[in-house]
Amino acid sequence: MTARVPVVVLACLLLLAGCDTGERKPGPPAPAPQASGYFVGRTPGGLGVAVDLGGFDPTAQSVSRALQHYPRPVALAIVSMVNGGTGDVPAPELVARTRSGRMVPLVDVRVLLARLPDTPARVVRMRLRPVPAVLAAGTSSLRYLGAVDVAVADVDGVRMVAADAVMDLSERRR
Repeated sequence: MTARVPVVVLACLLLLAGCDTGERKPGPPAPAPQASGYFVGRTPGGLGVAVDLGGFDPTAQSVSRALQHYPRPVALAIVSMVNGGTGDVPAPELVARTRSGRMVPLVDVRVLLARLPDTPARVVRMRLRPVPAVLAAGTSSLRYLGAVDVAVADVDGVRMVAADAVMDLSERRR
């Protein structure tokens, strides 16, 4: 009988604490989901684009470290392009849309790094290949682009202006 006393005492304490009474008190509302930072789309001509604002790889990490010395904040985007069409296409222009509605162009980070006089920025810039102006049929391209004066968390969408389409890329969850 003495072994039952601690069990009974524990049950009483749980009841007094409001546990296991069946009552559910409403908690705070769930926070709004954050933007994924990942946007994709395909033009009618077959150009597929994926923009990843939260991605990282060794090159992106080097670029991010170098851009920390840029005088203004820069949102870094890793952009993959695949030309699945039958002809060559000019590389599209990409624009980040912020939650406030501001449209900010995504520019080649080599241009931004060239504005930094320090050696680390110069070394990183030299490792990045120039961005071709035309994407040949059946080829792909990986680019590092940046939006100046934008925080990644503020990016609400990405618009692509291509030779055969102007479209908002679809946001995807990771």
